[in-house]
Parts: sequence; structure tokens; C-alpha cells
Amino acid sequence: MMILKRKFNTKFGVVTLSDSFYKLGCKLKQTETTYKPHDYNGWGITRTVNSIEVEDFTQADAEFFAEVAESKLRVNRPAAEILVPYDGTKLNPYEMGAL
Repeated sequence: MMILKRKFNTKFGVVTLSDSFYKLGCKLKQTETTYKPHDYNGWGITRTVNSIEVEDFTQADAEFFAEVAESKLRVNRPAAEILVPYDGTKLNPYEMGAL
């Protein structure tokens, strides 16, 4: 069970920091930074970092974390790219490793 240490309301959603804890294989205490968007029914992104990295975590840091996490949660592709079936004759950029 994660114990909530700090909570920040951002433009995109809520960013929370857990209380510090020890994790097997890590020399330093860890903290979970979690982003949950307003409209995702509880889904979100969690990042575990060394606690010393977030000791002075501010509202501006929370806004930045939420913005980056938001961009990773939502997949934005052009509609034509999604609707065109793959016919095996041409490699798309995703299969070539370009993206």
C-alpha cells in the first residue's frame, strides 16, 4: 500500500508522490511519482525514482511531469494511417524502426 506524501493538482490531472520506501536491489530509498489524468478512470503512469531526486519537487515539476506523462498516455496518429490496412507490399515507418 502506497502512503501518500504529497499531492499536486495540475492542468492535466493529479500528480502524487508516495512516502519514501526501501526496494529490493536499490541502495537508496525510493519514491513513486504517479500521474492520473482527470478523464482516465483511474489509469495513470507511475515512475519510481530515488527519493533524493524529488526532495524539492514543486508545483512546476508536477506540471512538467503531468505534461510528459499525458503525451505518453495518448496516442495521436493521423486517421489515414490508422484506417489503411497493411498489405505486405510496403513497410510503414513504424515497422522500419524510424518511429
